[in-house]
Amino acid sequence: MSEQNKKPLWVSIGWILLGLNNVATKKGAMILFGFFLLSSFACIPVSIYMEDWSWAGMMFPISFWLWLCIRWGDKNSIWETAS
Repeated sequence: MSEQNKKPLWVSIGWILLGLNNVATKKGAMILFGFFLLSSFACIPVSIYMEDWSWAGMMFPISFWLWLCIRWGDKNSIWETAS
């Protein structure tokens, strides 16, 4: 990795915690994002039923963080391309 492509701290932490460390393509990252987003929306009825909004309150910001990390990866050409 060159000097200019070093990840900022928030991206490095997100890359590891959110599972992007093992995703090589943007398609895989977007599938992961879709899973996170669907899980976020699935937390809404569960939160209503359990009267505990902590899961929904946590999943939406995590999905947004994942999207920001993917966007950073786009701007810095970090994804592998098909040869």
